[in-house]
Amino acid sequence: NSPSPADRDFILSLIPAQNKVPRDILAILVNSTNKILLEQWLKLIRTDRIPDDYSPSVDLDSYLLSKEMRTSLLQAVPNIRNTEILSDLVNKLRGEKYYNTEDVLISLLKHDNSSVRYWAASSLKGGSSAILAAMLPELIKSSSYRTVGLTRLIIEKDISNLQPVYEEILASDGINQDWKRSCIEYLSVYPLKKHASMFVKYLSDAKEYWSIRSDAALGLGRLKDTESVGLIIKVMEEKGPYANSDYNKISYLHALAMIKNDVAKKAIEKYKNSDEDMVKSLVKEILEKWDQ
Repeated sequence: NSPSPADRDFILSLIPAQNKVPRDILAILVNSTNKILLEQWLKLIRTDRIPDDYSPSVDLDSYLLSKEMRTSLLQAVPNIRNTEILSDLVNKLRGEKYYNTEDVLISLLKHDNSSVRYWAASSLKGGSSAILAAMLPELIKSSSYRTVGLTRLIIEKDISNLQPVYEEILASDGINQDWKRSCIEYLSVYPLKKHASMFVKYLSDAKEYWSIRSDAALGLGRLKDTESVGLIIKVMEEKGPYANSDYNKISYLHALAMIKNDVAKKAIEKYKNSDEDMVKSLVKEILEKWDQ
């Protein structure tokens, strides 16, 4: 930190005129609460005067992330070439948006680096930009720009007509687990009748990732697929690493509540006295609204 102008000037004098800046000097700068020292750190990052493997993680309570620093930070962010540092900073720009934070984050959704694009999308959650909403279909359709971080934004903006895009991604060769999970999440929120058999396949697979199975159950719930009630109950009552707590049954209880038949109701009633307060409260609410 720099409590006085003299201390600040002394620290600035330690910065070599050329070449890479030592880590200890960079640490003093980035951990400072002095605007001039932090702006100097941003300049050194922007001009790549840092050790090759220098990759600090900025604390969420850092003065660098304060309102007072936001304009300087946002001016620097688009020009930072080190993608590890850029990704870390972009990840920390979530929450309340000051000045033109959203505009800068939106511009990074077309960055060359996928991690930067992912964290930009993640930090845009909860935003209100009409420009972002208009861009999302184009971005998810582009194999060059899409990341799984876009899916939550698309659902948040209630863009409900992208099933063909997610079906195509899901059917692609070599799809990884993150993309599979993201596709099933979107399709379960906006399911079509033809997706029922796919949801049953994923829900039936005991080796499948737990969130994919729970999303598949929710998709069947939204389709009000009465034929799947028995399967949903069976999976909900499974014992396993992710199934021992009633908390992990919440998605299945929601799915059964959407289908609303007598068998589903009986299965839900079993959890009226759950050890998990959240589950107990959910079941009470579901049963109170059953006939509405």
